[in-house]
Amino acid sequence: MTAIALEDVSEELDRLYRAVAMLVKGGPQACEEAFEVTVRGNKITVATMPIEERTFYFVVSEGEENYIALRSSIFPEMEVRLPMPTYLRVGKAALGEDLC
Repeated sequence: MTAIALEDVSEELDRLYRAVAMLVKGGPQACEEAFEVTVRGNKITVATMPIEERTFYFVVSEGEENYIALRSSIFPEMEVRLPMPTYLRVGKAALGEDLC
């Protein structure tokens, strides 16, 4: 078992924060591979999103739980959830909208 360094966690959290801040400001981000699953009545869409030479997972949950999230691929438990915006465009070009 490998010990997780506090420094690694802190660096990944900083990256995640910067990525979420970029999304909240409406900055376009390229999404790559995407898939959909249904879990307990919620349609979950997950797309990989490369940011700062790392891969994050952009998650959209629709159903009883409506939210978007950005999740770390290094530490899967590390995610930031945001309320579902009124408008969300997901595609090759960009995601964009005021997420607040």
